[in-house]
Amino acid sequence: MTKDQYREAFSKIQPSQEAVDRLLAIPEEQPKRGRPIRLGALIAVAAIVVLLLAGTVYAVTNWFRLSDANQIEDPNQYDPGTPSQPAPQHAINLEEPAEGNYIGFTLDGWSLPDRKQSVNNIMLKNVLANRNPNAQPTLDAGILAIAYTQYFPITPDGEMLCIQVLDRDGLGYRDYFTRYETTLVKEGTLNGMDAVWLTIREPQKGNEPGDTYHLFCHSEALHCVLVVSSNRGFDRAEEAVSHLTLVDSGVPLNRKETMTVFGLRLAELPAEFEIDQELTEPLDSTWTAWKRKDPDADLTGAYGCLVLVRPTDGLKLFIGAEAHHVDYEHIGGYELNRTGIINGHEVLWLNSVNSDAALVYRYEDGTQVELFAKGSGEEIDALLAQLAISIELVPMEIIHEAPLEFTGLYQG
Repeated sequence: MTKDQYREAFSKIQPSQEAVDRLLAIPEEQPKRGRPIRLGALIAVAAIVVLLLAGTVYAVTNWFRLSDANQIEDPNQYDPGTPSQPAPQHAINLEEPAEGNYIGFTLDGWSLPDRKQSVNNIMLKNVLANRNPNAQPTLDAGILAIAYTQYFPITPDGEMLCIQVLDRDGLGYRDYFTRYETTLVKEGTLNGMDAVWLTIREPQKGNEPGDTYHLFCHSEALHCVLVVSSNRGFDRAEEAVSHLTLVDSGVPLNRKETMTVFGLRLAELPAEFEIDQELTEPLDSTWTAWKRKDPDADLTGAYGCLVLVRPTDGLKLFIGAEAHHVDYEHIGGYELNRTGIINGHEVLWLNSVNSDAALVYRYEDGTQVELFAKGSGEEIDALLAQLAISIELVPMEIIHEAPLEFTGLYQG
């Protein structure tokens, strides 16, 4: 049995410190005569020792696990020869096998001043509108109107606090990794939820938050995990949890055995443009950390996303694809300019808060291509329309998503 098999088979074992000391002392003890140790006991002992030596830390309950990340392939490291970021150090795995609904939370009037004017907040009603627009929530309409799935203020003096219900739609919870020293400080309960206190020690750089403090909270009743992150300390995170009430939308999650993601192929580059190689990777290498249903699928010339640049003036065009139509009326930062038809397909023209142009090219099967420009005007509109009709979508079925870097906070 391999180390990974031991870890998988005995991932539910929660040894006490007394048991750990006892197990590690076994090799030094003289066995008693006449009573051989049973094979099953030896296997259990070996499994626990392997877990201990592997550096795995388990919470009191089985929903949270912190371990070394030496088996994780960094999905964001494009050039292994000259790494631009520290390698993954710790892995965070969450488990919640039960079915569940889309969950949000209210803060019962509690809030922090926000210099970003709520731009980072995500409302439960908007998540439902995007994920399951035909569903009928059973949650009281007044509560639904004020319920968050993410509340993220950044105060004028630089304090950052992020409260979020982790997404387990689709294939379930993502696996996470951290790049810096990560410590499980303690375990307990908060506001009726099992909780884990976690610190991430990151060197201070510019506007980055540096050391961060995280509460992972699990609701057994609602089958969800809530994370509260702060750049000031656990006191603020605990204060936020004390004012928080989880609410159930009544709309079931879209749980799936497989998930289809879309890359794209471009028939030809527009004149004077080239691919910005620093920001894009071919689909077959971008998705190496994802487990594909068909690992032999032909992804030649396909990209997970594409960034084009025109060297003469620096104009950049961003191209991506979505597996479903996105309701941009419920996404902050964009305003619908006009609609139209191009090549028989519905088109949305959008403007960002920075007056940059965007075009959404929709297909009848629910997929769409998204094209964004760092600029606006008639020439850019024509470029986006030309590109939209020359793109081929490339579907790929995924059975397990790549691990996601966990920071808890970002400069929104």
